[in-house]
Amino acid sequence: KEQDLENEKDSKIKLLRKEYVILNDPYKIGDVIKDHHQTGRIISKKYDLGAQPRCVYYCHKLTKKGEINKTNPVCYIYQSNIKQQNND
Repeated sequence: KEQDLENEKDSKIKLLRKEYVILNDPYKIGDVIKDHHQTGRIISKKYDLGAQPRCVYYCHKLTKKGEINKTNPVCYIYQSNIKQQNND
């Protein structure tokens, strides 16, 4: 009984964290975002629901010219690290 209540509480906390991340996610697939050392065009996203709930964006890593980096074509950018957004 006590374990059931604990599981229900954990489930509700996880749901609240996911809702928080979704409501505070201003970026969409195709947006160009930049963190402290790389620029990427968002391919997909997932939710990190740990102590600091946030989106993690899976991106095509872009060169300074805006082309997909041939040697390292993908990267992850964390929402909490985004410094700039460019919409093309």
